[in-house]
Order: sequence, then C-alpha cells, then structure tokens
Amino acid sequence: MVKYCQDNGIVVGVVLFDPWSGWDDSQLPKLPRRSPWYQTNNYSNSYKQGIAFTDPTYFVMSDNVNANPGAATIDTNASNRWLRDLQITLMKRTVDELKTLKNFYWVLANEPDIDGHAYNKQLITWHKYMARQLRTYENGVSAGKHHLIAANVSTNNDNNPGVTDVITSLRQDPNIEIISSHYVRLLHNVGPVNQGDRYGGMQLLRKWNDYEDQGQAKGFNNRHWGLSEDQASGETGFDDQWTADNVRVEAWEYLLNGGALFDHLSYRWANTSGNEPQAVLARQYLGYLGRFMNTFSLVGMKRMVVSSTNQPYRWIYSPPTYGSPFWAAMANSKTYLFYAHRSSYKNLKFDAYQANTTSATTRISIKVQKLATLGCYQADWYYPKGEVIDGGGVNGTILISAQKERFNFTAGSSKVLLSPNYRQDVVLKLNWVQAGSCP
Repeated sequence: MVKYCQDNGIVVGVVLFDPWSGWDDSQLPKLPRRSPWYQTNNYSNSYKQGIAFTDPTYFVMSDNVNANPGAATIDTNASNRWLRDLQITLMKRTVDELKTLKNFYWVLANEPDIDGHAYNKQLITWHKYMARQLRTYENGVSAGKHHLIAANVSTNNDNNPGVTDVITSLRQDPNIEIISSHYVRLLHNVGPVNQGDRYGGMQLLRKWNDYEDQGQAKGFNNRHWGLSEDQASGETGFDDQWTADNVRVEAWEYLLNGGALFDHLSYRWANTSGNEPQAVLARQYLGYLGRFMNTFSLVGMKRMVVSSTNQPYRWIYSPPTYGSPFWAAMANSKTYLFYAHRSSYKNLKFDAYQANTTSATTRISIKVQKLATLGCYQADWYYPKGEVIDGGGVNGTILISAQKERFNFTAGSSKVLLSPNYRQDVVLKLNWVQAGSCP
C-alpha cells in the first residue's frame, strides 16, 4: 500500500501502534481490551503462552515509573518485558519492509494520551525508548538514512514538568522530529486531563509555532507541527454534518500558518452511500490546496504572529482580529501569503470550524508594509473553493487568479490591497517580481 501511494505521489503516516484498535465500549473506563496484546475472553487463543500486558495502558507506557528511556529495558514485569521486545521486533520488521520507500514518516502511536489514561512520565518514557530503538535500527539497515519520526500527542501541563508535560518533553527528544495532534474534545476535562492542558491541532500550532519580535523562532518552536487527523467528512452524528467546506478552511488556515503536515480523516472514501459526495469534495479541495502550495518556495517561510506591535518582520499593518474573520499569514523574503475565512468556531465536541453558508459576499483589505525585498510585486487573489464570483475558478485542477495587480514597493512605503468579493474564504499570494519598477 505504501509503495502504491509512492507511485501516486502520496505521503503516508505509518502508525506503528494503535492502542484503540481493540476498544471495548461495553466496559468502563473505555480502554482497549479486545486485542492479541491483552488477555481477554474475546481473544483467549490469540496471545502467545498466556502472556499479556498486566495493564492495557502499558501498551504505550512503561510499567516502571522511574525507567530510563536510554536503558536496555523500561519494564520490570516479565510479561511486559516480553511483549515490549515483541513490539520492537514488529517495529524492526516494518522497517525492513519499507526501508526502500521515501514517501512516509513514522508515527509511534495513535492518540495514546487523548483520554487521559496514558498521561504521565511512563508515556513519555515509552515514546523516547521506542523512538531510540526505531532510529538506531533504521540507521543501521539504511546506511545512516532514516525517515522522520512523529509523536501523535495532545496533552501538556507546564505546572507538572517531567511528569505530565508530554509535548514539552517529547519536543526535546532528538529522535522525534514531528509533534502532531488530532481534533480534540476541548470543552471539559477528560479523565485526569484539564481542559486547558489539551491541544487540538489548531491550538497546538498557534501555541508552539511562535516567533520572537525579530523573527527568530522561540526556543520551544523546534519541531515540525502537524494536524494529522482533522474533522471528518462524509459522516453525520457528531456535532453536525461535517462538510467539505469545513475541512477546506481548516486545512488552508493550518498550512498557511506554517503547519508541517495536514492529514484529513474521511469515513467515506470508497463507497457510494452515505455522504460520499462531501468526502469527494474534501479531497478535491485539498488537491487545490496542494497544487497551490507547489507554486512557491517554502524555504524560510515563517508564520506571522501578532504577539507584539513592534515586530519588524510583521508585514501586515494592524492585521484583523483573529476570528473576525479567522486568518493565517506567513512569508519568506519574496513570497507573502494571507488567508481569511468567514467561519464560526463551533465550540462543541471537537476543535472544529463551521463554514459560513450564506450567499452574501464581502471583501477584506490588508495594508502591507516592511516587505523584505524592494521592487515590483504582483498580488493575486484566489478562491480556495475554486468557485467563480468576481473571476476565479479552476483550470483543470489549478486555481485561477480572481484578481491581480502589480505595484512598486520602496523603502518605508506601504500598500493597501483589497480582495475581490468572496463568500467563505479568499487567499492572497504576493510575489516579488523584480528589482526596480514594474514593467
């Protein structure tokens, strides 16, 4: 499957361990129980020699609270140690199978801390231990080459360092290059996890992908940040019907805020029943986004933050208040990007947006300043949906500029750019053309 994806230009997150693959809703607390890794009546003949983890949470945690992730073992119980070695053997076998492919990154575990059952130093120890085992083995069989390793976590409590500061601890591990989160239930505590200590994908990016006044990344902004499972499309029964429009605005805001990866979740991808049309549309919109991102260089791109009014690199003068509309902006020395969408924050079960459904249009203006390179610039506005309002649309699968203009930018100057009419969302790409005046 990974080879098929490589042949078709698709990047894959290979999840090594999923503690929820055996989730048993009939028992509380809801823990993964029905699996060959756990000794239950459901799978009484599936585990070898009667060996099972002594606690289901040890699937992604050490059983020793004082374990050193650099040691030979992180468990004290014999059964847990035997199964931990089996996890490593399985991980090595996966490396052997995929080592010649280049289109994937590793994900150590799926949502290990999302409900608070695994939310402590032992979870951190497991991640560091497994990441070291994976990196060491892959370097050995691939002549020092390796794939990026991600931790898919969403919890952090800065008031309890070293124990429950999961994101802070894992972003300091040299073997873990990506920290990603899913949509997360934010409204109230889940298990022992306080609401304020939980980071859905959008919150993760806005907190951790931060910069100093002079444009340097803050000390904690030292990893790639990802949204590896956003709100679903093609499914009902959550807060409301999750539509392709909702997916689109979340993806554009995330990537144009400097997110490193965005992985959509679709429950309807290979059948013709249910809400298949919304899932198809979501993939179509993400295709537009992917091709748009390929039209400029990401080298040197930095998210524009508004924590200070005295940022020399803040290229939008008095940017709009976030939420009125929601927006994202990033830039390098020659390309400047601004995205705005008229959504409402659902503030319900998950960290998600509700796209605007009105047919009424509006416009937005921004005043650009302090552009790093002087000379001629071209401003192009696009409709991310690929619709036609005041121009726009698509050419095959490529977005067509709805409005464009050129202007000269000199030292100390500024320029007001006014978007075309738009309903839901609009994006500006501002490109340096040449030194001196525009032709």
